[in-house]
Amino acid sequence: MSKDQRRTGQVSASVRTERLALRPFDQDDFKAVRSYLGDPQVMRYVDDPYSDKQVKRFLSRWVGDDPPVLALVRRDKDKVVGHVVFHRYEHPDVYEISWVLHPKYHRRGYATEVGRALLDHAFRGLGAHRVFATTIEGNDAACRLMARLGMTREAALRKSTQHDGRWLDEYYYSVLDTDYADRQG
Repeated sequence: MSKDQRRTGQVSASVRTERLALRPFDQDDFKAVRSYLGDPQVMRYVDDPYSDKQVKRFLSRWVGDDPPVLALVRRDKDKVVGHVVFHRYEHPDVYEISWVLHPKYHRRGYATEVGRALLDHAFRGLGAHRVFATTIEGNDAACRLMARLGMTREAALRKSTQHDGRWLDEYYYSVLDTDYADRQG
C-alpha cells in the first residue's frame, strides 16, 4: 500500500477475499442496489425502504474515487451483493464499519468474510487504533456478527434513537489495535 493510500484510508483496491471484493458503485448497479435497498426486511434496522429516486441518489453520491460507501461484489461475477461503509471517524486512527447485504446472500458468511478483511486492512494496512460499529436494539444478527469479528460491546445508549416510532437502545461495538494484535499473535 502506498503512503497516500495509508494517509487517505483508501480501501477499494486493496480489500479482496477469496469470494468478495469492494469497488466504487457505478450507475449500472441500479437494479442490484434497488433489489436490497428497496426491501423492507433489509432496511428494517436502517431506514425506510428506498424508492427508485432514493436509490439513484444513493448511487450518484457514492460513485467516484474510493468513496466511504463501497459496493460489495462477488468476485466471480462482479455481482453486487450489498455494500460496506468504511471511513475515518473524527480522528485519523479511528474508523467506522458497517454493511448491508441483499437477503439472498445472508447466512453465507459474506459479512464475516469482508468484516475480517476490513479489520485486517484497518489495523495492518492503515495503522488504525480503533474500529467501531453500531446497531440498534433488536438487530441480533448484527450483534452476533460484531461479536464473531472480535468486537466488544462497549456501550448501550439507552433509548437514544427513534425507529418505527419507538425509542430504541443503540449499541456500540469496537475492537482496538491491542485487541486485534492479541488475537493475531
